[in-house]
Amino acid sequence: MGAAETPRSRWRRVGYAAGALTVAASLLASAYVLWSGREAVPAASAQYVAVIPLPAGSDDPATAAAGVGFSESVMAALEGLSAVTLLSKPDTAAYFAPSGDARKSARELGVTMIVRPGVARSGNEFQFAVKVERADGHVVLATTYPGTGADVSRVQARAVNDVVSALQIVLTPADHARLRRVASCRTDAYSDYASGRALLDREDVAGNAGKSESAFRRAIGTDPMCAPAFAGLADACWAQYRETKDPTWVQKAQAAIQEALRLDPESPAINKSLAAIYQATGRSKLAEERIREVIAKRPNDDEAHRILSEILDDQGRTEEGMAALQRAIGLRPNSVINHLAQGNTLYYAGRYADALVSYSRVLEIQPDNLWAITNLGAAYWMTGNHERAFAVYRTASKPDATILGNTGSFYLAEGRYEEAAQALRPAVELAPRDDIKRRNLGDAYQYLGRRQDALEQYQRASELTQELLTVNPRDARALSRHALYDAKLGRRADAIQHATEAVALSPDDGNVLYKRAAVHCLLDQPVEAVAWLRRAIEKGHSRSDAQSDPDLGPIRKRPEVQELLRVGR
Repeated sequence: MGAAETPRSRWRRVGYAAGALTVAASLLASAYVLWSGREAVPAASAQYVAVIPLPAGSDDPATAAAGVGFSESVMAALEGLSAVTLLSKPDTAAYFAPSGDARKSARELGVTMIVRPGVARSGNEFQFAVKVERADGHVVLATTYPGTGADVSRVQARAVNDVVSALQIVLTPADHARLRRVASCRTDAYSDYASGRALLDREDVAGNAGKSESAFRRAIGTDPMCAPAFAGLADACWAQYRETKDPTWVQKAQAAIQEALRLDPESPAINKSLAAIYQATGRSKLAEERIREVIAKRPNDDEAHRILSEILDDQGRTEEGMAALQRAIGLRPNSVINHLAQGNTLYYAGRYADALVSYSRVLEIQPDNLWAITNLGAAYWMTGNHERAFAVYRTASKPDATILGNTGSFYLAEGRYEEAAQALRPAVELAPRDDIKRRNLGDAYQYLGRRQDALEQYQRASELTQELLTVNPRDARALSRHALYDAKLGRRADAIQHATEAVALSPDDGNVLYKRAAVHCLLDQPVEAVAWLRRAIEKGHSRSDAQSDPDLGPIRKRPEVQELLRVGR
């Protein structure tokens, strides 16, 4: 995009094991018994499992801790099985409300089995419970396990065996081996771990990434051998890198994921996180190898296919990436993150109208998702529907830094420079390490006649993109922005060199090509600017955006440019 930020959520990891459970002390008074009337059914090749959160109600910390430990350890064991895919907590919570129609929700999400864990306490004794039912409501397992809070690991092993039997899946030798040695955490560590996962499930909520990091560190402090907590810490650190662009978070994420891998080298979740970090740090070959290893073992894991799609897309293998993403969507057609990923892929391909459909689908599922609101507004802007873009942002209950930043960029494109600065200043205060917000604030100052203030913002933006490139030297979009800042700072040779290198890295990326056009325009090279603008438009960049981008002002009145940018052409 010429002035506003591109869509968010690339490399956002979803909580892999259905997230935190709030545990009720008022479980049914009568104990469950093993369902004895189930008919024999053939083994399933794959099961899509929803683990249902219990309604809040326990004020007893011991009961809550025992219940979370039991639930999370069972889910950690199931998550590692090749034929099981667990839904994330956001999907589960959104669809399986206590008063909702569980059968309808299971059908919409493609769930084949529903697992309902629970715990109740009487004196020093606990009753751990598991109920498993098919999507049609038919109960295939209902049982309880008496014990104390210290018995969670023993009870978990029994429960996992019972649930696996009820799921009627075929276990591979690797599955059997994992069930024998699945990493488990101390009961008192699981509560903080589950809290961290629940916070990351809503990473779009401001402050959640930092809070989740604290929760995972508390879990690790309680149990230094808890591999899931280290994996969660890696995801939390990476989330903070996305939020702050501070490369020190990358080092922390890498250290945490390596420790998680040491403790549990076969964990699919840990290996998926590692693949994502490889890709985001420019090691795409390692990323692809790692995620394909996961897919070979778990062909029905939609998240693995989605990560593969982003790896391939970033390599310019767009058609292969789209095929992998379609596989993910086919496996989980109502996943919020799958639709966000689809919207972003379409957006980057210049298919803005199609992206609108994907982002709108996210908001049907999760109406307050700020990432979807932000991306939907950006897509409307790129289609030329500026009024609708502003209207979408007004629906946000509390605009975050990116919505404020994009609103400022919209004002900037309309020539409303004072309003742009008023929106962009708080955006920069909220996200001081975001180069795009600083660049746009610099532009507002430039057009308000505040040249020195503009140069300060451009210089800081340039420093920030340079830091991004130390994390991933192959980030063509960051390099293309760096070239643009060079041009705004008058560094002609650097601007041309960096724009050329960015195009060499991503020759078919319309956004990168567009930045090169802007660089030539700012350097008073109109012939080159028009040529690169033409290539960017051919690769799908928005004509509407180019029509309003101040950087293209020097060439916009040229007849060939007016013809090129004519909407509907």
